[in-house]
Amino acid sequence: GMSFPSACPTGRGDKPWRFRKNSFVNRTFRWYTNRYGVKDISQWKVGMDGGVMKKGFTLIELLIVIAIILILIAIALPNFLEAQTRAKVTNAKAEMRGIAPAIQSYFNDWRRYPPDGFELPSASGYFPEENPRIWTQLTTPVQYVTSLPVDEFHVALSDSQGNTRSEKNQTYRYYGAHWRCLALGGSPGRFEESCQGIGNRWESEFEGGWIIYSPGPDKEHSFGEWSMHIYEGRNKGYPLMYAPTNGTRSKGDLVYWGN
Repeated sequence: GMSFPSACPTGRGDKPWRFRKNSFVNRTFRWYTNRYGVKDISQWKVGMDGGVMKKGFTLIELLIVIAIILILIAIALPNFLEAQTRAKVTNAKAEMRGIAPAIQSYFNDWRRYPPDGFELPSASGYFPEENPRIWTQLTTPVQYVTSLPVDEFHVALSDSQGNTRSEKNQTYRYYGAHWRCLALGGSPGRFEESCQGIGNRWESEFEGGWIIYSPGPDKEHSFGEWSMHIYEGRNKGYPLMYAPTNGTRSKGDLVYWGN
């Protein structure tokens, strides 16, 4: 095949190589110079196949490429974060539903639902609903669940009234019989599901006997435990429940309750 010598061959003096007037390389070079306005042959080199190639990108070309990349990142990153949040919400709801059969199995064995943190002995540094003893009831001595899932949204760092919350416990919160009694101003019985001072309200005014709670994407406690109360909670303007139609990161709690 036909081969071409380099643009500045040795042994020919200090003059650049002169291509034949109608050669392929000459025609290609003229096409590139007309297209890019480059007149100095030192800005070009001859390829192995005899073609003329440009040496590199200009600063403006590099800046344009960088700008395009940044624009694509700005478009893609929010969509990625939104999808990540939606996946966490879906996973949290599924895990709370998954704990429900274990709570029901506990009820079948003990004829009552697991005690909540307001009934169990307190744990230093924890709020009652964050008491780590709550969930160990489902793993010891009877293993109703093999492992307890971690709340994707961690614990709420504060509630909607500005009170700070513990960061120690990363499991879902749980409210049961004693919370229902105390929430309505009653006096719960010790180590049993009973309540004095308010009649049967602690049962009749709640649609559920227990509730599992997560603060949701905003990581703020919006009193979602009141979602199973039929009157008082709704009249006071809470609970604030999470709704994706208000925005992926909108305020509101994720809950699952049963009876």
